[in-house]
Amino acid sequence: MKKHKQAEAKTKSEAIKSIGEHEPDSAGIDLGANEIWVAVPADRDQKPVRQFGAFTRDLLAIVEWLVQLGVRSVAMESTGVYWIPLYQLLEEAGLKVCLVNARHVKNVPGRKSDVRDCQWLQYLHSVGLLLGSFRPAQAICASRSIYRYRQNLLSMAAQHVQHMQAALDQMNIKLHHVIDDLTGVTGQAIVAAILKGQRDPVQLAQLGDKRIKASEATIAKALEGDWRKEHLFVLEKARAQYQEVQKQIQDCDQELWNYTRQLEACTRVIKPAKVMRLNPQLVGTEPLSNPPTKKRVRTKTSKNQPEGPWQLVLEKSYAAAPAAAKIESAKPCAWRPLPYTTTKATSAINTGACAPDWELPKPLQPWPTNWLESFGPSLPANCPLIPMSFAYHEKAHQQRRLKHLAASARQMGYQLTPVAT
Repeated sequence: MKKHKQAEAKTKSEAIKSIGEHEPDSAGIDLGANEIWVAVPADRDQKPVRQFGAFTRDLLAIVEWLVQLGVRSVAMESTGVYWIPLYQLLEEAGLKVCLVNARHVKNVPGRKSDVRDCQWLQYLHSVGLLLGSFRPAQAICASRSIYRYRQNLLSMAAQHVQHMQAALDQMNIKLHHVIDDLTGVTGQAIVAAILKGQRDPVQLAQLGDKRIKASEATIAKALEGDWRKEHLFVLEKARAQYQEVQKQIQDCDQELWNYTRQLEACTRVIKPAKVMRLNPQLVGTEPLSNPPTKKRVRTKTSKNQPEGPWQLVLEKSYAAAPAAAKIESAKPCAWRPLPYTTTKATSAINTGACAPDWELPKPLQPWPTNWLESFGPSLPANCPLIPMSFAYHEKAHQQRRLKHLAASARQMGYQLTPVAT
């Protein structure tokens, strides 16, 4: 019942929100490779639907016409790459462009021509039923275009490597089967020597790098083949194409580096300051004069929280022994390991309960009744407790935490400053 009410309230709150923002000053554009159809509201022009060409002067005419009619937002489908030139011109003119995925509007009824297509885009955009795709800033788009071309160059380089391997296979040269990379130091040195006219396998095998796992004898066997003029010609051209592609990849890397430096120069990174609150007693310095305000502590108790002043009892157990009547300790227990525990309280209890008999102190004061009722059954009956070990281990634990926290702060470029608690 509770889940049903929450779902009903969530549905009502979502129904109150607006589905989309209305765009009364909108236009719809249907793009193609040779012609472009543009539709504006019927009350803006006597001929609200017009046809334009795909040349640059036609794109400029579209922008000028839309600006004259007071259009502020334009919706167009992302068809291939035809939309990019017009999108850039509209964006430079100050118009808001909504780039629509064609799959989102393909099920609209009645779209049987380019004229109806641009009119539907204009209507759906005017009532706020179209969602625009994300397009980054121009600086990001420029670097992205170069990066995509670089990815194509990598694919082309792989094809040229395959052409070299095919030429070697047809001459029964098993060089690329003996070494891992034909484009490495050893592979390129041997291929260059082959193209220069060297045919002696022993002389070619000596060009191998010392890091090659295969022996010179194995490399020499792989370089014994049937040398054919036509395959050597293909090998030469494929190697030249591979080197040219590698040079173009280096040029793309340099251009991307220039764009990256420009972006870093015009980008402002705001790094929020991190406030670390520490106990002044641990750091050993005076607290700040104006400490930050404390957050409100959650006072609501959990369902699994036990009843009684157990927190106060545990705090007292970590400090000195409480004032109570003294009791005589029983027979000291021998040393024995206890099972592994993860909590601080059980770790300290095990440390105190399992102390060797030669380290047992004098008779101590009794513990609170509530604490003994809670943790007494888990302790041996003949082993006294050492309350000071709790405070010792707690202090050591805090010092270790402070040491690790200070090291982490130095790595991130921060310095710990104590604040008043």
